[in-house]
Amino acid sequence: MPDIYAYQLKLFVATALLYAAYKLITNNNTFFKIRRFVLMFMLAFSASFSFINIQFPGTVLNQNLVNDFAIVLPELLIDNPDTISNRNVSLIAIIYLVVSIALMLRFFAGIASIVYIKRGAAIKEVLNTRILIPKKQTGPFSFFNMVFINPAIYDEKQLHEIITHENTHKNQLHTLDVIISELFCVIFWFNPFIWLIKREIRINLEHLADESVISSVSEPTQYQYNLLRLGYIDNKNKLVNHYNVSQLKKRIKIMNIEKSNRKSILRYLLILPLTAFLIIACSENTNDDLLTVKKQSPTSLKTAIDDTFTVVEDMPKFPGGEKELMNFLTSNLKYPRKAMEDSIQGRVICSFIIEKDGSVVEPNIIRGVTTELDEAALEIISKMPKWEPGRQRGEAVRVKYTLPVNFRLK
Repeated sequence: MPDIYAYQLKLFVATALLYAAYKLITNNNTFFKIRRFVLMFMLAFSASFSFINIQFPGTVLNQNLVNDFAIVLPELLIDNPDTISNRNVSLIAIIYLVVSIALMLRFFAGIASIVYIKRGAAIKEVLNTRILIPKKQTGPFSFFNMVFINPAIYDEKQLHEIITHENTHKNQLHTLDVIISELFCVIFWFNPFIWLIKREIRINLEHLADESVISSVSEPTQYQYNLLRLGYIDNKNKLVNHYNVSQLKKRIKIMNIEKSNRKSILRYLLILPLTAFLIIACSENTNDDLLTVKKQSPTSLKTAIDDTFTVVEDMPKFPGGEKELMNFLTSNLKYPRKAMEDSIQGRVICSFIIEKDGSVVEPNIIRGVTTELDEAALEIISKMPKWEPGRQRGEAVRVKYTLPVNFRLK
């Protein structure tokens, strides 16, 4: 499949697994600061782990199976011309861009709205906090180091709770988390788990702010009542930290549970093997099925069955050299259409023998993928012109080669 589709599939799998693990680990858990780190890590890791490629040692093929192949030609990489028609690709790209642009415009509209409110707001110091008083009535919110509240509509206790709440958002830079999660939704809007992670980020930021308020008031229950009382005030801007965010019932429930035991922090370590699994599962073994060759004397590399050598003093030469050989292979080897239609890809390991007269004989599959890919690889070997034969002690001899052919869909 095209690389971009493979990337999106990996992103989808990673976000799905990490989100499921997060929900399992954090059930009735009160380590909100650790949650914050884990959630941001989930976004960063999901977007970047596809670019981490761990190299594993190549597999040494069975000696009896391949008769000590020692000469391995450079791997031939064959890409398909167009797996999906240009029309379909263009349509998908247009849909993606239209939705992304719409979401980006909404993002900038949110920024512009905050700037507009700030320009018309009066500045006042309340409870040692610099606040901005909007002209139009709106719910309390914060954005970076700005706290927007209309103090005239709240009593002193409510005002203390609200300012403590919003100062927590401000001092802990919660707006950064909001901005980053919003941008992820702009770019990866088609991935439902990105939206779910964004929701968890917003809820957890409110838990952090609630925790600060609860620790600073003598009557936590009153704070919960105030949250319910002020829940009717809605703020449509998605970029700000609302005092009255959704999930009030869940927030109040969390406020009333006991603090989690410190030992339960260990549950978060479950994320590590999961991330390791994703990295390993998506790493490409670029050395797969290449042969490890030990230095041996030429005479020791002759097979006992048919006087075929694997290394000789003067190796066979393709007309024009190795560069021309690779040009010949890439120019003449075509990706089978049926394999493209069925989204089949993989590495075919072939062998062949350069005869004493330079002719190419005995093309064979050491390790195949499907009939279509195997036949395509064998066909190109059979089309090779005569080589200059290999020589051992001045005498023309048979020499065996192996050729890895990697069929890959773009």
